[in-house]
Amino acid sequence: AANNPTLYAVAAGTVTFHVRAGDAARRGQPLAEIASPELSSQLAQQRAVMAGLETEVERAELGVEQGRANARKLIDEAQLDRQTASREEERYRLGYSERLVPELDLLRAEDNLRKSKIRLEHAQSDRLLLERALVFELRTRRLALERQRAVVSELERQVEALTIRSPVDGQVGQLLVDQSANVPVNAPVL
Repeated sequence: AANNPTLYAVAAGTVTFHVRAGDAARRGQPLAEIASPELSSQLAQQRAVMAGLETEVERAELGVEQGRANARKLIDEAQLDRQTASREEERYRLGYSERLVPELDLLRAEDNLRKSKIRLEHAQSDRLLLERALVFELRTRRLALERQRAVVSELERQVEALTIRSPVDGQVGQLLVDQSANVPVNAPVL
Protein backbone atom coordinates (compact mmCIF):
# COMPACT_ATOMS: atom_id res chain seq x y z
CA ALA A 1 0.00 0.00 0.00
CA ALA A 2 2.92 2.35 0.67
CA ASN A 3 4.27 1.74 -2.83
CA ASN A 4 0.86 1.85 -4.52
CA PRO A 5 -1.39 4.17 -2.52
CA THR A 6 -5.04 4.36 -3.53
CA LEU A 7 -6.59 7.81 -3.31
CA TYR A 8 -10.27 8.14 -2.39
CA ALA A 9 -13.03 10.70 -2.88
CA VAL A 10 -13.53 12.74 0.31
CA ALA A 11 -17.00 13.82 -0.79
CA ALA A 12 -19.58 12.87 -3.36
CA GLY A 13 -19.26 14.74 -6.66
CA THR A 14 -17.94 14.83 -10.19
CA VAL A 15 -14.28 13.92 -10.79
CA THR A 16 -12.03 15.92 -13.09
CA PHE A 17 -8.58 14.39 -13.64
CA HIS A 18 -5.48 16.51 -14.25
CA VAL A 19 -3.32 13.48 -15.09
CA ARG A 20 -3.57 10.22 -17.05
CA ALA A 21 -2.44 6.74 -16.15
CA GLY A 22 1.34 6.52 -16.51
CA ASP A 23 2.01 10.25 -15.89
CA ALA A 24 4.75 11.19 -13.45
CA ALA A 25 3.54 12.78 -10.23
CA ARG A 26 5.33 14.89 -7.66
CA ARG A 27 4.41 14.92 -3.98
CA GLY A 28 1.64 17.52 -3.42
CA GLN A 29 0.80 17.81 -7.13
CA PRO A 30 -2.95 18.07 -7.84
CA LEU A 31 -4.03 14.87 -9.58
CA ALA A 32 -7.80 15.29 -9.64
CA GLU A 33 -10.56 17.49 -8.33
CA ILE A 34 -14.00 16.58 -7.14
CA ALA A 35 -16.72 19.12 -7.80
CA SER A 36 -19.12 18.93 -4.86
CA PRO A 37 -21.94 21.45 -5.23
CA GLU A 38 -23.32 20.42 -1.85
CA LEU A 39 -20.09 21.14 0.01
CA SER A 40 -19.52 24.38 -1.91
CA SER A 41 -23.06 25.48 -1.10
CA GLN A 42 -22.60 24.69 2.60
CA LEU A 43 -19.39 26.72 2.63
CA ALA A 44 -21.11 29.70 0.97
CA GLN A 45 -24.02 29.50 3.43
CA GLN A 46 -21.73 29.31 6.46
CA ARG A 47 -19.64 32.22 5.18
CA ALA A 48 -22.84 34.27 4.89
CA VAL A 49 -23.77 33.33 8.47
CA MET A 50 -20.27 34.35 9.56
CA ALA A 51 -20.60 37.71 7.81
CA GLY A 52 -23.89 38.27 9.63
CA LEU A 53 -22.28 37.43 12.95
CA GLU A 54 -19.40 39.81 12.21
CA THR A 55 -21.97 42.55 11.68
CA GLU A 56 -23.68 41.63 14.95
CA VAL A 57 -20.35 41.85 16.80
CA GLU A 58 -19.72 45.30 15.31
CA ARG A 59 -23.25 46.34 16.29
CA ALA A 60 -22.69 45.05 19.84
CA GLU A 61 -19.37 46.93 20.07
CA LEU A 62 -21.19 50.08 18.98
CA GLY A 63 -23.91 49.31 21.54
CA VAL A 64 -21.31 49.13 24.30
CA GLU A 65 -19.89 52.52 23.30
CA GLN A 66 -23.38 54.00 23.00
CA GLY A 67 -24.43 52.56 26.35
CA ARG A 68 -21.35 53.97 28.06
CA ALA A 69 -21.98 57.38 26.52
CA ASN A 70 -25.64 57.35 27.60
CA ALA A 71 -24.70 56.25 31.11
CA ARG A 72 -22.11 59.04 31.38
CA LYS A 73 -24.73 61.50 30.17
CA LEU A 74 -27.26 60.35 32.78
CA ILE A 75 -24.65 60.56 35.54
CA ASP A 76 -23.57 64.03 34.41
CA GLU A 77 -27.19 65.19 34.36
CA ALA A 78 -27.82 63.69 37.81
CA GLN A 79 -24.70 65.39 39.19
CA LEU A 80 -25.83 68.70 37.73
CA ASP A 81 -29.32 68.22 39.20
CA ARG A 82 -27.76 67.45 42.59
CA GLN A 83 -25.59 70.57 42.44
CA THR A 84 -28.59 72.68 41.46
CA ALA A 85 -30.72 71.19 44.26
CA SER A 86 -27.90 71.72 46.74
CA ARG A 87 -27.57 75.40 45.81
CA GLU A 88 -31.33 75.84 45.93
CA GLU A 89 -31.53 74.16 49.35
CA GLU A 90 -28.73 76.39 50.63
CA ARG A 91 -30.52 79.50 49.32
CA TYR A 92 -33.80 78.49 50.96
CA ARG A 93 -32.01 77.63 54.22
CA LEU A 94 -30.41 81.10 54.28
CA GLY A 95 -33.73 82.72 53.40
CA TYR A 96 -35.51 80.77 56.12
CA SER A 97 -32.90 81.72 58.73
CA GLU A 98 -33.60 85.38 57.93
CA ARG A 99 -37.37 84.74 57.89
CA LEU A 100 -37.70 85.58 54.18
CA VAL A 101 -38.79 82.10 53.06
CA PRO A 102 -41.52 79.92 54.60
CA GLU A 103 -40.51 76.62 56.19
CA LEU A 104 -42.53 74.65 53.61
CA ASP A 105 -40.32 75.96 50.79
CA LEU A 106 -37.20 74.95 52.74
CA LEU A 107 -38.59 71.45 53.31
CA ARG A 108 -39.43 71.16 49.62
CA ALA A 109 -35.86 72.17 48.70
CA GLU A 110 -34.44 69.60 51.14
CA ASP A 111 -36.66 66.92 49.57
CA ASN A 112 -35.47 67.91 46.09
CA LEU A 113 -31.87 67.63 47.26
CA ARG A 114 -32.48 64.12 48.66
CA LYS A 115 -34.24 63.09 45.43
CA SER A 116 -31.36 64.36 43.33
CA LYS A 117 -28.86 62.42 45.47
CA ILE A 118 -30.93 59.26 45.04
CA ARG A 119 -31.14 59.81 41.27
CA LEU A 120 -27.36 60.20 41.13
CA GLU A 121 -26.81 56.98 43.10
CA HIS A 122 -29.21 55.11 40.81
CA ALA A 123 -27.59 56.52 37.69
CA GLN A 124 -24.20 55.32 38.93
CA SER A 125 -25.43 51.82 39.79
CA ASP A 126 -27.44 51.62 36.54
CA ARG A 127 -24.28 52.48 34.63
CA LEU A 128 -22.48 49.50 36.14
CA LEU A 129 -25.36 47.13 35.42
CA LEU A 130 -25.80 48.41 31.89
CA GLU A 131 -22.11 48.09 31.16
CA ARG A 132 -22.02 44.52 32.49
CA ALA A 133 -25.05 43.59 30.37
CA LEU A 134 -23.60 45.16 27.23
CA VAL A 135 -20.18 43.56 27.73
CA PHE A 136 -21.85 40.19 28.35
CA GLU A 137 -23.86 40.56 25.13
CA LEU A 138 -20.73 41.51 23.21
CA ARG A 139 -18.84 38.51 24.60
CA THR A 140 -21.72 36.19 23.67
CA ARG A 141 -21.72 37.49 20.11
CA ARG A 142 -17.94 37.18 19.84
CA LEU A 143 -18.13 33.56 21.01
CA ALA A 144 -20.81 32.84 18.41
CA LEU A 145 -18.58 34.40 15.76
CA GLU A 146 -15.58 32.31 16.86
CA ARG A 147 -17.72 29.16 16.72
CA GLN A 148 -18.87 30.10 13.22
CA ARG A 149 -15.29 30.78 12.13
CA ALA A 150 -14.42 27.24 13.23
CA VAL A 151 -17.32 25.87 11.15
CA VAL A 152 -16.19 27.86 8.10
CA SER A 153 -12.59 26.80 8.62
CA GLU A 154 -13.60 23.13 8.71
CA LEU A 155 -15.67 23.51 5.54
CA GLU A 156 -12.79 25.30 3.82
CA ARG A 157 -10.54 22.40 4.80
CA GLN A 158 -13.06 19.96 3.33
CA VAL A 159 -13.34 21.97 0.11
CA GLU A 160 -9.54 22.12 -0.12
CA ALA A 161 -9.50 18.32 0.32
CA LEU A 162 -11.64 18.04 -2.83
CA THR A 163 -8.37 18.54 -4.71
CA ILE A 164 -6.73 15.12 -4.61
CA ARG A 165 -2.97 15.55 -4.35
CA SER A 166 -0.20 13.06 -4.80
CA PRO A 167 1.02 11.79 -1.43
CA VAL A 168 4.39 10.67 -2.91
CA ASP A 169 6.75 11.23 -5.82
CA GLY A 170 5.99 8.57 -8.38
CA GLN A 171 3.80 7.61 -11.29
CA VAL A 172 0.04 7.50 -11.66
CA GLY A 173 -0.82 3.83 -11.92
CA GLN A 174 -4.48 3.62 -12.80
CA LEU A 175 -7.55 5.86 -12.97
CA LEU A 176 -10.31 3.90 -11.23
CA VAL A 177 -13.21 5.99 -12.58
CA ASP A 178 -13.90 7.75 -15.85
CA GLN A 179 -13.27 11.47 -16.42
CA SER A 180 -16.30 13.49 -15.23
CA ALA A 181 -17.77 10.47 -13.47
CA ASN A 182 -19.99 10.99 -10.48
CA VAL A 183 -18.45 9.30 -7.43
CA PRO A 184 -19.83 8.63 -3.95
CA VAL A 185 -17.93 9.58 -0.83
CA ASN A 186 -14.97 7.30 0.02
CA ALA A 187 -14.93 5.76 -3.48
CA PRO A 188 -11.47 4.86 -4.83
CA VAL A 189 -10.50 7.36 -7.57
CA LEU A 190 -6.90 6.58 -8.63
